[in-house]
Amino acid sequence: MKRLHEAFQLVKSNLSQAREQQKTQYDKRVKEQKFNVGDKVLLDMRTPLTGISKKLIPGFIGPFRILKVNNNSTVEIQQDVGKQTQLVHVNRIKPLFE
Repeated sequence: MKRLHEAFQLVKSNLSQAREQQKTQYDKRVKEQKFNVGDKVLLDMRTPLTGISKKLIPGFIGPFRILKVNNNSTVEIQQDVGKQTQLVHVNRIKPLFE
């Protein structure tokens, strides 16, 4: 039982060390973007539509306008006035430069 407990402690410490290493690698390449209400953005289309080849699907759709910016890295976007709003994570949008 003592050896089993020591093995669990070793696994726990190795997992926390690996988690920290992965976080530092992620933080090196992530670009945090700030979005404001009224900005125009494009939405990433990752999910393929049924019946259409993945090669023919556009990478981004839009433009969308940001209606609300939340504290938890999500924004509320709307394509046209009067259409339904969508709540998306900031990783799925990119700014539109006209």
